[in-house]
Amino acid sequence: MQHHSRLGLAGILLCLLTAGFSGCSVFSTIGGWISEGYGDTVAYFNAYYNAKRLFDEAEGEILASARTARSRGQLPSENVPIPPAAKQKLNQVIDKCSNILSFYPKSGVVDDALFLVGKSYYYLGEYARGERKFSELLAQFPSGPLLLEGQLWLLKTLEKLNSFEQAMTAGASLAEDAKKADEPNIAAEADTIVASLLVSHDQIEQAIEQYANAVAVSDDGALKAAAQTRIGDLRVSLQDYDKAVRAYLKVREFSPDPYLLYYSQMQAARSYRARKDYDSAAVVLQGMMDDYRLQEYLGFVRLEDANTLAETGHVAEAADEYRLLDTTFARTEIGARAALALGGLLENEVGDFQGARSAFSHAAANSAWPSAPEAQKRLSALNRYFQLRDRYEKTDSVIQVLDIDSLWLVKESPAPRPVLDSLALRHDTLRPGGMKKVVAALV
Repeated sequence: MQHHSRLGLAGILLCLLTAGFSGCSVFSTIGGWISEGYGDTVAYFNAYYNAKRLFDEAEGEILASARTARSRGQLPSENVPIPPAAKQKLNQVIDKCSNILSFYPKSGVVDDALFLVGKSYYYLGEYARGERKFSELLAQFPSGPLLLEGQLWLLKTLEKLNSFEQAMTAGASLAEDAKKADEPNIAAEADTIVASLLVSHDQIEQAIEQYANAVAVSDDGALKAAAQTRIGDLRVSLQDYDKAVRAYLKVREFSPDPYLLYYSQMQAARSYRARKDYDSAAVVLQGMMDDYRLQEYLGFVRLEDANTLAETGHVAEAADEYRLLDTTFARTEIGARAALALGGLLENEVGDFQGARSAFSHAAANSAWPSAPEAQKRLSALNRYFQLRDRYEKTDSVIQVLDIDSLWLVKESPAPRPVLDSLALRHDTLRPGGMKKVVAALV
């Protein structure tokens, strides 16, 4: 650098000495070079800045969409579609960063640009392309500041690509490297991805150990809560409800976000129900109803409480709660679920087929609701039943007339015709016990 500075000063002095005779273009050359370099720097920096802003906006929209889905009671494992606006922004990020990589391959933001492109592909579900970009990042910058994060996102894409062996090796290596670099949360994320891979290969106990490692290593409450929740889920899959309850209730210790708090406590109540410990389930549900942080999930909690009442034989109380939820949360998923449960209760426990048909009609009102197909099936069965019953009643009225005529014939004829006793037979079929059989046969 000093050598280049001395040459530059000599050139300037020479130009000053000869400027009056022949002119000198050194000033314009140096100025143009500086101007061009400055322009290039501004260009690629602005391009990266705009790409980063767009990516942050898109990622925020994706996370907001996931939170909205959670507020509707969707499970953590459910995939939430990318909002169209976010998808458009991610494609813009890819275009802008690709221009940086093409036109400014020696710039100081190449590693950042590669990282943004890789994450954009990941969110768009183009995992193979994302894997290539993360691999390129790690190959070009093996000691760069994005090394551990790049390894983590590569691991995420390998999981999505079902590259089990490669992902297991990468996960174990990353967990070890992150611990050495004093990055406990990256190590914990690696552990959770390895655990997820183990689950996909039915290695449940080993997966639980990996999630437990993540809880022990991490210092991030949200990450610990998520891993602890997964331990509970896996215990449920093993029907080990005692350990599931303990796992779910421990989530409260890690200051989870409202959704995970709701989900883990709801699962704890359901695990208590699976153990037939209805009193403990009721205690957990009441605590949830009293928790101000869970007000947006209150409808789901009350629905679960009604389910517990129904399961313990408190039919009238459960029916009242279902009706209240159906009314209070009309034209929502909560209302539809309550109506479906009410219909089942009225049909199977009360024998009120008219009320059940009305409830199933409410539950089937919106085909987009998950409960709609089952509600529609039950509704169709009941509609067919009532159609058959109407036919029977019309037939029975004719038979009654025939029966009277037959009685007259008995008096007039020594060999009377057999009297059709289908009315009594049909009444036997249509008694409450028989009605259930008829409807069940129609489903």
